[in-house]
Amino acid sequence: MSEEVADHSSPPTRWRELYQLIVDFSVPGRALAKASDGTETAQSLKAGNPLALITEAETLGFGTAAHAVVGRIRPDLLTVDLDGCADVIASGVLDAAETVNAPLVHLAASGSHDSVHIVLAPPTDWARTHLTSMIDELRVWAGYDTRAVDVLTPARYLRLPGAASLKPTGDVCRPIALDGTPLSALDAAARARNALSEVAASPAAAPQFAATGHGRSRPAKTTVSTTDRIVRTLAQDAAPVVVTDVAPRAWRRRKRFSYADWQLLMSHPAVGVRSDRATEAAWLLWRSGIRDWTMARWYYRNCPVFEKFAVRESATPGSSRAHWESIASRARAHRPPLSDTDSAVIGRVREHLCTWTDRPAQAIAMLAVLEHRFTDGHGLTDRPIAVRDLMSWLNVASIGTAKRLLDDLVEQRALVISIPYAQTAPREASRYSLVDPQVVLSQSHSEHDVTILGTPLPLTLHLRDALRCGRI
Repeated sequence: MSEEVADHSSPPTRWRELYQLIVDFSVPGRALAKASDGTETAQSLKAGNPLALITEAETLGFGTAAHAVVGRIRPDLLTVDLDGCADVIASGVLDAAETVNAPLVHLAASGSHDSVHIVLAPPTDWARTHLTSMIDELRVWAGYDTRAVDVLTPARYLRLPGAASLKPTGDVCRPIALDGTPLSALDAAARARNALSEVAASPAAAPQFAATGHGRSRPAKTTVSTTDRIVRTLAQDAAPVVVTDVAPRAWRRRKRFSYADWQLLMSHPAVGVRSDRATEAAWLLWRSGIRDWTMARWYYRNCPVFEKFAVRESATPGSSRAHWESIASRARAHRPPLSDTDSAVIGRVREHLCTWTDRPAQAIAMLAVLEHRFTDGHGLTDRPIAVRDLMSWLNVASIGTAKRLLDDLVEQRALVISIPYAQTAPREASRYSLVDPQVVLSQSHSEHDVTILGTPLPLTLHLRDALRCGRI
């Protein structure tokens, strides 16, 4: 059955556009029903056009599919079926996809608890291989088997949007947004269309790879001119890479690798400069947003620029990770000097916190925000602060508690939201700016500017002494 036949002969359905974007119409779909004995073994009803099958299923169920419909997803797409582990694995899969420029085409709640279908569009064969490898490492790291984290081969079938579940207590398969809210068929189709257009319009995320006899991937021959190749002078090779001169300690959005970045990662440095080039490449990983060894490990194993450490692993296990951790620790510890203006504002904030004797939890939260975000030398405006950041800084287990504390700081006019969180950028935190207490007090009523206390409270003295002595 061709896609052209599906376009013209299939009956109208709300799923028409989405199916045409993600389903492989070269093979028929199948209608399946739950087994009569109550098990999860499926009973085949009929084969045919997936669009006709889902329309028939929804007609029988008066708007909700009466049975399941499965079909093959387009072979150029990568399908991941997460069963009972979406809360743990899904974000890591999406982060890995972003690393190789593979946009999200389709995301659906499969109908079982904590289970989703993820369909991605790898721009190249290399990106597909790389993405699959990263998902496998993520699965092993999280302790799941291939049934829970299932990367489907092109020949495998997937339950399609709108289809009923084959499990006794399952629900229909529904497209969802990244935050879990249901999407209409039109919205899901628009997401798929935009993702596929992005892949078609953008250059390849990385050069294609060909297998070699040494078990290591290398760039395939391309038509790129010789002027695009990496050419390093002796002066460049001799120059040490000082990561701490430019390392941003603060959070940064994940950045895609450019073609020049991939040229560095896939280069073969000469003996004598391999450590410098590996350090430069490790810093490139950090700048792109990779912060964890579980993500960096793949590059150390597969990119020739790290070959020195890959070879060394056999004699000294852990040397690759030690090199990465040395780069990461230097980057995290780096703090450019504060300007005089920023230092004065932070000093006034610390003094002002001494008056928060009636809200010690908020005072401690504000101190943590100052320490981890605003005293790192990267400015006092438009700084990202996630609720999970505050949970980590305060060792708080409750997301609700951390969110309330962050909201309290905004209500107390210690922080102001400069760029709010947007659903269109789900992996970006809201950005905040630090408020100068001097400005706030100058705008307040005079009778509220000063609070006269009789005897200083012990907490007041403790906070004031700790702040002035730099212990907090």
